[in-house]
Amino acid sequence: MTNSHLLFDEDDQGLDQLESKTPQNSLQRGRNFVSLYRVHFLLFLACAIVALAVFELHSLVHDAHLHQIRYELRHLPLGLALAALGFTGLSFLSLSGQEFFALRSIGHPLSYRRAALGSLIAQSISHSTGFNLFVGGGLRVRYYLRLGLTFGETAAVQLAFSGSFGLAMCMLLGGAMLLDTQVFSTALHLSSALTRAIGGAAIASGIAILVASARRNHLTILGHEFRLPGSAALIWQTLFSACDLLFFTYALHVLLPAHLGVSYPGLLGIVLLAISLGVASNVPGGLGVFESVVLALVAPSPALLPATISGLLAFRAIYYLLPLLLGAALAAWFELLRQHENIKRLTKGATKFSAPMMPFIFGLLTYLCGLILLFSGALPVAQHRLVHVEHTTPLILIESSHFFASVFGAVLLVLARELMRRKAAAWGLTMLFLALGALATLIKGLNVEEAAVLIVVALLLYPCHKQFYRKSRLGSEPLSLLWSLSFIIAIGATAWLFFFAYKYVQYDSSLWWQFALEGAASRSMRATVAGAIVLVLLTFGSFFWMPKRRPPVATPDDWNAALEIVQKSTQASAHLALTAGKSFFFSQEKDAMLMYGVFRGSWIVMGDPIGPQDKWRDLIWDFRSLVDRYGGRTIFYEISTRTLPLFLDVGLQLVKLGEQARVDLKHFSLLGKDRAPQRNAQSRASREGITFEVIDPAAVAGVADQLKVVSDSWLDARNAREKGFSLGSFDAKYLSQCPVALVRYEGRIVAFANLWLGANREECAVDLMRYEANAPKITMDFLFTELLLWAQVNKFQWFDLGMAPLSGLPDHVLAPMWSKLGRLAVRHGGLFYGFAGLRAFKNKFDPMWQERYLAYPPGTFVRSITDVVGLISGYTPTSVSHHK
Repeated sequence: MTNSHLLFDEDDQGLDQLESKTPQNSLQRGRNFVSLYRVHFLLFLACAIVALAVFELHSLVHDAHLHQIRYELRHLPLGLALAALGFTGLSFLSLSGQEFFALRSIGHPLSYRRAALGSLIAQSISHSTGFNLFVGGGLRVRYYLRLGLTFGETAAVQLAFSGSFGLAMCMLLGGAMLLDTQVFSTALHLSSALTRAIGGAAIASGIAILVASARRNHLTILGHEFRLPGSAALIWQTLFSACDLLFFTYALHVLLPAHLGVSYPGLLGIVLLAISLGVASNVPGGLGVFESVVLALVAPSPALLPATISGLLAFRAIYYLLPLLLGAALAAWFELLRQHENIKRLTKGATKFSAPMMPFIFGLLTYLCGLILLFSGALPVAQHRLVHVEHTTPLILIESSHFFASVFGAVLLVLARELMRRKAAAWGLTMLFLALGALATLIKGLNVEEAAVLIVVALLLYPCHKQFYRKSRLGSEPLSLLWSLSFIIAIGATAWLFFFAYKYVQYDSSLWWQFALEGAASRSMRATVAGAIVLVLLTFGSFFWMPKRRPPVATPDDWNAALEIVQKSTQASAHLALTAGKSFFFSQEKDAMLMYGVFRGSWIVMGDPIGPQDKWRDLIWDFRSLVDRYGGRTIFYEISTRTLPLFLDVGLQLVKLGEQARVDLKHFSLLGKDRAPQRNAQSRASREGITFEVIDPAAVAGVADQLKVVSDSWLDARNAREKGFSLGSFDAKYLSQCPVALVRYEGRIVAFANLWLGANREECAVDLMRYEANAPKITMDFLFTELLLWAQVNKFQWFDLGMAPLSGLPDHVLAPMWSKLGRLAVRHGGLFYGFAGLRAFKNKFDPMWQERYLAYPPGTFVRSITDVVGLISGYTPTSVSHHK
């Protein structure tokens, strides 16, 4: 709005209300700074652990062959699998005992059945998802709050579990180092004496904590005070945690080859180290990290490597996957019971609240289905399945199915991106290629599991077609960096699987032309290369066929359509469309629009969409598609909070620009102590002969010359020139479209403001507000007071005072850099712009402050904000119009 760009001769009254910089506040900021970088360091450490684990795992499994691992898995004795399952049950049984005593230690005991159910739900899911403290804690809160525990008590249970688990790990690791010194001496390159010393110290530390809990209720470590449970409760919890870890190790021990040459105490120590690194990495279930540590420290011989890998895979399925499925089912069943009375309401509302997430969810599922087909194409089909296929299916059909399954997978990866953009064509094509992919994977080798996954995703996607409503053509948006990386990773992972599966194959050109049932390497090579080529052509090829033509010029019909929409809009700011330099983007019915300007490749929309709100979503999406087809940047300037979800939906980032002041005219009054300045302005104006009037648009032409004198005086006093885009510029034709408020002094006009009137008398606002340099000092106070009273008398509900730039920005150590720079400008930029004075002036009328934001493409903030400033500063943008 215009008055957000005016300079007022007011003192910066808000500066003395800013937060004082006390030494205590500075100290707290310093602590926050250290905490922030501590988090960054931990994130870096976790990423480093994962990277090292992946690299180490790759080198460790290099000598293993895929068919050997498959053979070991198929011939795993059933008795060993059942034994591992039994030890897994004993492990979770130990966890339930720990949970039971943790509840007793906080003074809120529950029955063992309820404690065991809470433990199973929390631990089975948190084991496989990572971030145990948060995931397990969140599940416990969800479960125990229903049973009468407070949030603090539930948090105490989670902390008691984590503390006793750490204590048990410390003491067991110490015992393992004492019992099997050789494993740790070899793996960690320590002397036997030092290994025993470290083991003894670990046990002594655990005992010291147990003794301390018996003597005191609190323990102080490095200046931090911790509340300890009673000694009996802590001993029982530690004992059950130790049993959990012992049974965990037994479950793995029975699945590993018997001739590894690693004792049970040595394996226990290795497992504890692997768990520690897995927890530090926060990878779900320590996936990859746990396996790489165990393989590295166990160091199996090449002959035992496939059996060791298969044992780890079987352990992953038995200890992690099966409990995860059981825990998820129990959690779902618990939620159903918990919400039994509201089941119908929840079922009805589920679609409403989950609908906005459907495109993302199905885009992710489609991407995973594409990966399944690509990975399957890079791997050989199991021989026992080929035996069943060869008698019923011609070789040419097997070869072509293997080839096209990978092609379909590549297409699904691309369609996943289009689904997330809600495109209707992507929904139909995804349904088609999921069905084709399922058929191809069945024909090539009876891969029933893969086909079942694709069919289930298709069945789930089918009833959600209404969520994919955009009619834009596929591939109309340029490829983002994130999607580019995801496709590169998909191609790289597929290639790695191929070379791992066929590492002993001698590669030469003849492989391309071998067509035989035994030619698995040839089929996989052709399929892998075909999938990669299709993926490259479908994605990166969009750069070459994207149009780069110049936008069309607006027509007189567009201006007429825009005028009709503006006249029906309740938003007073919609009249900004009538100013020069605006372009329009209309809905298909031409009953809603966006107004925008183009500056250096940035297509900048001013304000919220105009027209019926049910058209806004389509308008924003289709405008984004239009801009992407022209290779531009989509920017929305001064948008309100009610539209923020729509802009997040199209992938834009948000930053707060300031706050807009709106006065509720139903409650506005000049009565009271706070209104004394306005009453004084009216009284002084009456004494000095200053008058106020509002003239109709038809009468503006008769005073246009006088208004120009006032405008020129206002610009000269500020050594400024006309601006544009976010406000109007002085033009007699523009001013004659709306009523104009005049302030006269001694018979001559000394100030004026043109009025924007929203439909149904919803809102009134002003654009140009200008006054002579020698006008009385009370002119602006008098003008605004009379404007508010005039709008109130004419039954308007709101009066828009415009935006205060950089107002209300967050002041926190974690606030974005833009907010910190903005607050710095408010504090010290008074010589250049009256930020604080502008807000102080608007505050005189007791407005409601509403946030205004900038929406811009990720990674383009500096360019976006400079282009907006360039457009506002007076540059005449390219005039464009486009219809859906």
